[in-house]
Amino acid sequence: MQYHKSKLKIISSSSIANVVVKDKDLCWKIPDVWTFEEAATIPCVYSTVYMALYIYGKMKKGDKILIHSGTGGVGQAAIHLALNEGCEVFTTVSTEDKRNFIKKMFPIISDGHIGNSRDISFEQMIMQQTKDRGVDIVLNSLVEEKLIASVRCLAQNGRFLEIGKFDFVSNNL
Repeated sequence: MQYHKSKLKIISSSSIANVVVKDKDLCWKIPDVWTFEEAATIPCVYSTVYMALYIYGKMKKGDKILIHSGTGGVGQAAIHLALNEGCEVFTTVSTEDKRNFIKKMFPIISDGHIGNSRDISFEQMIMQQTKDRGVDIVLNSLVEEKLIASVRCLAQNGRFLEIGKFDFVSNNL
């Protein structure tokens, strides 16, 4: 594999190669303040979110979406893509510092669209904000009673996208 002095990240469909021809659509400049390790996390979270929201969730403009753990890598990527698509975004966080981070990072998300991920109070927020309709998509990573509350947040014909594994591994589903 060729290494370039400019910090470009390359994704290739070849698994073994001594020369790679880069696809310009799959390359981007790594900001100088990022390490290669930090940059390597971006394709993972964005491909996870793209697969969940677009392929399985059929996300489209105007959808109302609940994205749990909005300050994590997957959460931030999901918020970016959903806002870019023209969706109404709701998210959850676990601390006041994380709530402030969301408000700073995504000023378009109102305080009334940011819930608590440590209890099921987000369910009441969703129902109040959507006038009891619920959301079209839930991108879930919460467990136990919070997972069940997330299901109750779904609108009729909504899509529930589970990206956590705790309840599955624990046989709680």
